[in-house]
Amino acid sequence: VVAGDIFFCEVHQDQDDLEPAVRAVEKGAVAVVVQSDEQGVLCCEDMPLIYVKDIHDCEARLAVVFYRNPSGRMLMVGVTGSSGKSTVCWLTRAVLEHCGLMTGLMSDNEYAITDDLLDEEGDLWNEPHPHPAKERSCSTPFHLTPYKGRYTVPDTLPDTLKVQKVLAGMFERGAQACVMECPSIALDQHRCHYVYYALAVFTNLTPEHLDYHGSLDDYIEAKGLLFQKLDNPEKQRAVVNIDSEYAAKFLEFAANVPVVTYGIKDQNADVCIESVKYSIWETELLIRTPVGRMEVISYLIGEHNVYNVLAAVAVALSVNAPLEKIAAGLESVENVPGRTQVVDTGSQQLFSVVVDNAHTPQALTRLLDNIRWGAQSLICSCGWICARLSP
Repeated sequence: VVAGDIFFCEVHQDQDDLEPAVRAVEKGAVAVVVQSDEQGVLCCEDMPLIYVKDIHDCEARLAVVFYRNPSGRMLMVGVTGSSGKSTVCWLTRAVLEHCGLMTGLMSDNEYAITDDLLDEEGDLWNEPHPHPAKERSCSTPFHLTPYKGRYTVPDTLPDTLKVQKVLAGMFERGAQACVMECPSIALDQHRCHYVYYALAVFTNLTPEHLDYHGSLDDYIEAKGLLFQKLDNPEKQRAVVNIDSEYAAKFLEFAANVPVVTYGIKDQNADVCIESVKYSIWETELLIRTPVGRMEVISYLIGEHNVYNVLAAVAVALSVNAPLEKIAAGLESVENVPGRTQVVDTGSQQLFSVVVDNAHTPQALTRLLDNIRWGAQSLICSCGWICARLSP
């Protein structure tokens, strides 16, 4: 806290709970915001108290004003779904950059703009320790090999204040667009409040996070909050995976704006596959779009990544990107860290290795189904973080 700050005190209207606020005023805070069923302003011992019903909503609204509405000055793409979010974000960023837009990224892999990583304060991240695996063949920095001081993202999306702060940091560094991963919990907790999305993307849906949401219906409704932000048919678009059994629900959520659909099975989708050829090293695709056909050779493997490619194509078409720029952007992505990532150490490698973030039974099954063609055997190695057992 420094002189001139407004301090948000997450306690109720109980004088005994205001000690943090008292200390903030002593450091120079000019006002304190407190959550209460009452509303108004009260001066208590020279400490201006502002009572609001929803302190998080108030904080989000003030953050937008303080940081001068960064999302409203960039092309914002929000991506939600049970899986594929990070890859769709990664691919979309590559395509937008090939279209000449400097593009930021907020995902559970990184907050970044161009080659620069950002911390959750929106500042450039400086590596505190040398990276022992940075020059190692086929190791993606910050992801495959743990090391002291490595870059990590504490949350896919931080709180509402820091979301605005990171977006402002991107805009100040020249970002013209930002692709943001929007998990259901973050949407339910309103961390995306007052972010203006030009495009919202739905990838797919399987039952997840039900321990938090309570029911599948509540989980779907949380995902749908992203699309309910869309209300300007002239400036906003939705992108929906039409093959999902929940597609109709998301079409309903996006009823106020035009929708671009994509799919593999439904050949009536706006963006669909005419032919595809898989291998362990690449995927060859012939894609049909409303403006013509395009051929893409993607380094991403498996049917699930075909869906991710189609989603990125649909986003790009929604902003009138030319097909040749879209193809070039997609083909520039060699891998997405920890997302069906093929590890290739050269000719001496006698077997294929794939690293993936699959963390549910459905995701693991889908991964194994997608990489088993041609393999004589599959060995699955899983790791987890757990408390060390006492001796």
